[in-house]
Amino acid sequence: MSKVSKFVPKADLSSSFVVFLVSMPLCLGIAVASGAPTISGIIGGVIGGVVVSFFGGSPLLVTGPANGLLVISWEFIQHHSFSLFLWSILLAGLLQILAGVLKLGQFFRAVTPGVILGLMTGFAIVIFSGQLLVVLGQESAGTVFANFSAAFSAILEFTDSGVSQTVQVGFGTLLLLFGYDKFTPKKLKILPAALIALLLATAVTSIFGMDVTRIDLPQKIFSSITYLDLSLWDNLFNPLVIKTALLVAFIASAETLLCATAVDKLHTGERTHYSKELTAQGIGNTLCGLFGGIPITGVIIRSTTNVMAGAKSKWSTIFSGLWLLTFVALFPGLLSEIPQAVLAAVLIHSVTKLIRIDDVKHLWEYDRFAVVVFATTTIGLVFFGVLTGVAAGLVLSTLHSLQSMSRTVVRVEEKGDKTELVLAGTATFFRIPQIATALENIDTEMDVVIDYKDLLMIDFSVYTMLQEWEDQHNAMGGTVKPSIADMIDHLPYVAMRTKT
Repeated sequence: MSKVSKFVPKADLSSSFVVFLVSMPLCLGIAVASGAPTISGIIGGVIGGVVVSFFGGSPLLVTGPANGLLVISWEFIQHHSFSLFLWSILLAGLLQILAGVLKLGQFFRAVTPGVILGLMTGFAIVIFSGQLLVVLGQESAGTVFANFSAAFSAILEFTDSGVSQTVQVGFGTLLLLFGYDKFTPKKLKILPAALIALLLATAVTSIFGMDVTRIDLPQKIFSSITYLDLSLWDNLFNPLVIKTALLVAFIASAETLLCATAVDKLHTGERTHYSKELTAQGIGNTLCGLFGGIPITGVIIRSTTNVMAGAKSKWSTIFSGLWLLTFVALFPGLLSEIPQAVLAAVLIHSVTKLIRIDDVKHLWEYDRFAVVVFATTTIGLVFFGVLTGVAAGLVLSTLHSLQSMSRTVVRVEEKGDKTELVLAGTATFFRIPQIATALENIDTEMDVVIDYKDLLMIDFSVYTMLQEWEDQHNAMGGTVKPSIADMIDHLPYVAMRTKT
């Protein structure tokens, strides 16, 4: 069991309430945007706040429904069902628990920055396109381009039909959210912009009886929970369920541990225990699968709010989850008055923070190929889906890493009546063109001496090419010393083994 941090009453209680105020609209908004039951977002927020925080290894990290998993949730629920999606969430949680038990927490941090930035940017574009339509009073059209096309058509219609009350509320909320930090007095900024927008828009639309679509939240909340349907247990082996579970587990784990690292930089207290946190996240997602919550992960914006609000221990996030549960249980009628366009605007404002231009500029300065990985991941996700985007980014970054590891020096030097062939570094199939070009420049009748004292590794493809070259060179009247076979006796030729 996790060691429970010392409770600091004043600091943790006050910060927990601030985190609750920031989390509530996001939990609701992400659930609605996912096409899941509205209560599922609250369940995820409560489990993330209470359970994951209690067992977690990052004391000030806030866990809950995340923008990064919204696209996956929406795609699955739209094409299948929420009941089936719960099995993917359950399996993802079990995979995270297994990874934590196996101490693989640090492994998930090895995802390259280009892939992570590409994921965040791709998610931001997809979510923005869908929620823009909601602000415009319409439903998501499916693909990113269909969404933007429909949004453009809707805007053109304003000239004929006028601006609806939904659009007025949605764009009014966006103006408030984006102008809040710039124009709000410093003393009032302790109140989160999302909460102010939600309360103000809900009050105005209710008082004036405005014709807007509101969120669907049953009055009897706990009786409306969608629990795991055990009759669907055989879907645990469904390839679609397994593929989605792997994707949720991978993205949730990578995002959580990267967030934990960022949060550690914001305070001087206890550092993150990554495998322990990964296990706790797995417990949380397992419970979400069992009790009808949408998938959860560590979230940077709410975690930053927690630190800045003065949190001292994990009790801050635990109490934020309890505040959320209490409010929903006591005041469900108030939540059902919230306009959907307001939650869509809150999400649009939130996802704009996923597009990190400064981080991309930083990549460009230090590793320009990482920007190619970033662009590939983003484009793959937007055009072809999450799995394709992630796979394309990972494959490209892996190939680049392998190529970078293959640093080969090939040099041909004329020394009297002999030619010296210098081979150094790591000779892999990536460098075959370079080696082949050098061999072509050696006269066929020359006596060749190979200097391989600094050759660390050679793979089978290069060995085969050198052997064929030696056979041909000898047949043309030249000699090779030592022979390739003798050289291989002192070198490994199986890829990725090093000389001892």
